[in-house]
Amino acid sequence: MLPQLIGPNRAPYVERPIRLLANVEHAMKLRRLNRLWAQSAKVPPPFFTNLIGSRYGQDYQTLIQTCKTNNVQLVLATYSMAVTARSDPEVINFYRQTFPFLLRYIKANEAHSLLVAQLARSDPSIRLVDTQPVLDGRYWEFTDLVHLTQDGRQRVAEAFFNGIKAHLEKALAEPEGARVQNAISSSQDQ
Repeated sequence: MLPQLIGPNRAPYVERPIRLLANVEHAMKLRRLNRLWAQSAKVPPPFFTNLIGSRYGQDYQTLIQTCKTNNVQLVLATYSMAVTARSDPEVINFYRQTFPFLLRYIKANEAHSLLVAQLARSDPSIRLVDTQPVLDGRYWEFTDLVHLTQDGRQRVAEAFFNGIKAHLEKALAEPEGARVQNAISSSQDQ
């Protein structure tokens, strides 16, 4: 089972007749919540086995079957984050201040990348785009843990284009009739 990625809900700000009271109350709730997060973040990230047999893996298999049924070419991709297990410890500590479950997020991302790679290896009709070599751990390409700067978005776009370029060239080189016939043949094979 993949780890839960979302911790306890943030404490909502409740309006009070005296704003100072509302601010103090909210600050106390946030301190308590941050202590709870810090305690639960100390639990080591889980170790994953049988990713394809997990609920997450089964959901991907449903997606793959749906794409085959509807003759849709599926492209899966790894996911990149600003911080990885190989990042400088100072960078990891910096991000842990805002993301107390950072080690769990890293472990979940590693599991996701392993899963999509396994799925792509098991089915030659699936294309895999690996964004990690050009982006993973490059924190300066991110605005936070997962959101990219313009340069980061450009790198992802280039990685996707390079990942599907050969397939697009082959598909566009076929005459229109051959593409339709290939689509019919592949749907009948299933």
